[in-house]
Amino acid sequence: MEENPLASATISNQKFVRNRGLTTFFAELEPLKGLRWRTNVGADLIFDNYNAFRPGVPELKVGDETYSTRYGQATAGGSATANYNSSYLIENTLNYDHVFASRHQVTVLLGQSGQIIDKQDVGAYRTGYLRNDLQTINSGPVNTQISNSGTLEPRQKLASYFGRLNYEFDGKYLFQAIMRYDGVSNFEPGKKFGFFPGVSAGWRISEEEFMKGNRAISNLKLRAGYGKVGNPNNAGRFAYLFAVNSGIQYPFGPNGTIQTGAAPTRLPNYDLRWETNNQANIGLDFGFLDNRFEATIDLYNRSSPNLIAPVPVSLVSGTFEPVNRNAASAYNRGIDFSFTSRNVRGAGSDLNWTTTLNVSAYKTELESLGEGKPYDGLSVLSGVIVRYDQGQAFGAFYGLVADGLFQTPEEVKNHAVQQAGANPAKSTAAGDIRFKDLNNDGVINASDRTFIGNPNPDFTYGVNNTLTWKGFDLNIFLQGSQGNDIYNQNRYILESALYGNSNGSRRVLGRWTGEGTSNDVPRAVAGDPNGNLRVSSYYVEDGSYMRIKTLTLGYSLPAGLMSRLAAKQLRVYVSGQNLLTLTKYSGFDPEVGSRGVDLGVYPQSRVFLAGLNIGF
Repeated sequence: MEENPLASATISNQKFVRNRGLTTFFAELEPLKGLRWRTNVGADLIFDNYNAFRPGVPELKVGDETYSTRYGQATAGGSATANYNSSYLIENTLNYDHVFASRHQVTVLLGQSGQIIDKQDVGAYRTGYLRNDLQTINSGPVNTQISNSGTLEPRQKLASYFGRLNYEFDGKYLFQAIMRYDGVSNFEPGKKFGFFPGVSAGWRISEEEFMKGNRAISNLKLRAGYGKVGNPNNAGRFAYLFAVNSGIQYPFGPNGTIQTGAAPTRLPNYDLRWETNNQANIGLDFGFLDNRFEATIDLYNRSSPNLIAPVPVSLVSGTFEPVNRNAASAYNRGIDFSFTSRNVRGAGSDLNWTTTLNVSAYKTELESLGEGKPYDGLSVLSGVIVRYDQGQAFGAFYGLVADGLFQTPEEVKNHAVQQAGANPAKSTAAGDIRFKDLNNDGVINASDRTFIGNPNPDFTYGVNNTLTWKGFDLNIFLQGSQGNDIYNQNRYILESALYGNSNGSRRVLGRWTGEGTSNDVPRAVAGDPNGNLRVSSYYVEDGSYMRIKTLTLGYSLPAGLMSRLAAKQLRVYVSGQNLLTLTKYSGFDPEVGSRGVDLGVYPQSRVFLAGLNIGF
């Protein structure tokens, strides 16, 4: 039977305590005019303690009947976990800022930073408590039903040396050069550091003499840049070394007796290095009619030629684990656009209305896997959902293609075999999901899987409107996403009721019960013989939405009245967040995160606020 969710959530006595110490100390000196030396030292110390106890529930006797629960006294157990995470940081910067000949402004920054990160935890668990009032881990019974765990992660070290040069001539021409030399302990000695430079330039065209008399164009600036950014996070810890694992079986001796021991399972890769993202961008800022209308447009192209990906090895190597290599390449191209319109510009307390629109669109694609092969990403109860392959978007969903429901036994007979048999209780039958036979071999299996969804949107947007009038102010912010898909894994859980004795959503009430009754929700049958729950486009939904993110209405008392109250400002307001969401998505909230897989994301709350701002 399915566990009672209320009992599961409330029966345990749990307590989590976090003590955190954040410290920062800095010293700044100016030995020469325009030259500043700054040292910053910081520490972040986190101490976590978690204790839990799940009591046993005694049997209930009613007359001659005895009722027991899954929480019998023998299952009563306690656990305790302690974690300690520390981070120490030191930064030193030297900054010089000076204007030469009143037209040449130069700013130079040189710096160094270092960081050390340690993580460790220890835990214990004990079960078989004979009573429920002694709930600490050391109050449990003396028996063998105890386990412990502990982790001491290798120290992680980060080091950086960086510099920046800014040059501006006459307020018109701008130039910036950046260099970073970053190191991390994830890589082999000799490859721990990477060099990442960048340059950018700007031209304020509106400051040129030939633009001075232009009444229409009040601001015009052209920008361009190119740079490299490194990423060490996908390398893994010590992934460049041999991996040796225990529990490996091998026949030894003349009789081929199976012995258990340890053996290398992954080859080393001493050439593993930082991932590099190369990005070029060009942008334009412009304003019209004394900046009544302002806009910004940015185009960017980011290429990643050496992404880390798992590469399979030949079994003759004596190992079987894939090796992380800088084998893959990808790109990300996009556009960001912002437009501000001062629709109504009143004087003093008259009506003012400003609208700002932001739109972003991008396309991302895994161009090549190099020596690697397509590999699986996110996997959940229903199977692998995400797959990485050449020519596909990052995070693309992978599975079978659903093509409605079988309505009659003849349709089942005339289609490719999904689950063979003549017994509807043990094979494919009318009311089951029909999957497309993409390779036309007459059998539905893993070879018929393809890419069935893309979590990346065509574009995202936000619209902000601000109105003020005679002390009143109103702000409305809308945000949205268009064209992204969501894999609704919640339906896997909630529609499992069709195939067992678990609870389900109201959607299962519209299940198929006969020809023509439904072409969307499958039949109810114990055990799911057709595999309706396997990963397929049946669970992919349109994730587009538009949401009223915030709405605020306020009123500021007049200045004359404020002088009598000995205050400079007094404003009262009411505000609402997440007031309305327009979407076709059937889940609780279309904002499920960048992966696009809804694993039960807690919906954003609708919030109402009222407040008072006072300034003296």
